[in-house]
Amino acid sequence: MKPSQQPVSNVVRALKSLSPALSKKLAEAKSQQDLQALVAKHPALGPVLKQLQIAIFRFLSAPERARQTIEAHPELLTDEADALLLLLSEAQAEERVRIAMWAGVKLLRRCRRDGIDTALPA
Repeated sequence: MKPSQQPVSNVVRALKSLSPALSKKLAEAKSQQDLQALVAKHPALGPVLKQLQIAIFRFLSAPERARQTIEAHPELLTDEADALLLLLSEAQAEERVRIAMWAGVKLLRRCRRDGIDTALPA
């Protein structure tokens, strides 16, 4: 299933409703402090980021169910999810966790670029 064919989640709708400037700032956040500053200026962003973080943790905690998780959480295929996952991976102390998270980033990017069916054949 191509990303454009997926059902749109509330999180995706919320992310798409952000102003282009705010969306860019979110995607360019380099630290937890950057995210906190954005949420302080834009409180409605807090719940959206929380839901995005939950989807990321579901994806990372069950790699054997990656396809089902991605299909259930299309927000994982957004620039914002990509940026948040990179931030979370950089904050990890354990190298093996960072490597696993980076593998997740690469898989999600392949899904965005090529579609879920191509990146994760059945």
